[in-house]
Amino acid sequence: MTRRSSRAARPAAGALVTAALVLGLAACGGDDAGTDGPGADAEAVAEPEPEPEPEPESESEPEPERESEAEGAGEVSGEPAEPATLLADELHPIELPEPGTARVTLAGETYVFERLGACGVSQIGERSSFTADGFGELPDGSDLYFSLNRLVFDVDSIPTGQDHEWDLMQLAVEQESGGGMSSNAWHDTARAMPGEPVRGDGDTLPVILVVDDGGEISATAVAEMRLSMSDLDRAGEGIGEFAVSC
Repeated sequence: MTRRSSRAARPAAGALVTAALVLGLAACGGDDAGTDGPGADAEAVAEPEPEPEPEPESESEPEPERESEAEGAGEVSGEPAEPATLLADELHPIELPEPGTARVTLAGETYVFERLGACGVSQIGERSSFTADGFGELPDGSDLYFSLNRLVFDVDSIPTGQDHEWDLMQLAVEQESGGGMSSNAWHDTARAMPGEPVRGDGDTLPVILVVDDGGEISATAVAEMRLSMSDLDRAGEGIGEFAVSC
């Protein structure tokens, strides 16, 4: 009886050993499951997906921002430049002389003209003009002469070789009394068409401002004067101021 019991116990011990080996392998398999098994797949699914990379920007230049209607309206009007007019709204801030006389100041000298040869405005066809000139004499007997001329043509009727607007200032002073040679100072500017650049001695028009006050015509002019000949320099150069009362 004792031997049988001994033989029967051996298989049971072998079974225990086999079970222990199986459990050991299961334990090892459990460690591998943490990385390669179904548990690993579950953790990978739970992780957030990486954000997609931004698409490359288009090589074309971005469209410029549109200006508001209020901003654009002030910059581009699309309207042509206004034509010049013969008459102005007001004169330069210069004191006018007595009616029928003129006064010119240049290079520190003031010349008074008590006789006017012409003074007034005219309209001939599509041409409007102002002309004033006069003669005088210095204490030493030297002759003086001045002239102001402003001319405006209608933009649709400008003759060939003429300008839409033209202003001329002139002062002539006899270089030597009785010598017959005059020193001439000028300012001559013109514009071919409205809105075009001014040519000549300056970059501004009008230079001569003419006002009609109920039939009383007066004019003033202020501009840089130049000598026509450097060796005839008695008239001088610099800012000239003209004032005329017709």
